[in-house]
Amino acid sequence: MDGQEIEFKEQDQELEFEDTDLEIHIDESGNEIQFKEIKRQKKKRRKKHYLIRFLIFIAVVAGAVCLLLSPIFDIKDIQVEGNHYFTDEEVINMSGAVTGVNLFVELEGDKIEERLLANPYFGKVTLERKIPSTLKITVIEREQVAMLLYGNKFVVIDVEGRVLRMTEVNPKLTILQGLTISKMDPGEKIQCEEEQALNT
Repeated sequence: MDGQEIEFKEQDQELEFEDTDLEIHIDESGNEIQFKEIKRQKKKRRKKHYLIRFLIFIAVVAGAVCLLLSPIFDIKDIQVEGNHYFTDEEVINMSGAVTGVNLFVELEGDKIEERLLANPYFGKVTLERKIPSTLKITVIEREQVAMLLYGNKFVVIDVEGRVLRMTEVNPKLTILQGLTISKMDPGEKIQCEEEQALNT
């Protein structure tokens, strides 16, 4: 350009070039160069979009929490399946499950299972939450198959020789005699010298 030198001055902040466009104008003689700064708003629009999305996410989460805490999910019915020896009411009483508590937030499922499994008659316990307001308790009971005489009490056992209960009332089961018992605890298998006979 006819030996003329053009000096470009650095901007104080490098970020200004990221937020603006430069439009160059050259006159007919080709000697003068003019720079026109054009501002862009693209980044600001993106920031607004991120904020809107975040606010929507917060609103959705808050709505879900309010829904879970609403009375819609309070337990109104407790069902029991798999029980034969105990009645439904007895299973519910032993479990400690009650109506009126939230099915998802307030229900202490682990404690319910723990209470029931403390009874030797129950081999397995599972809980099922049925939306919107039903709790289903499914149990697998150990079957009483025989009894032993121990002092003045009857010891009821299952097929594995596990002690289910001790009672003074005759349960009218097959009686096993002639066993020398070394250990007998509720919920545990009987230990005796004639263990082979007990397993047959």
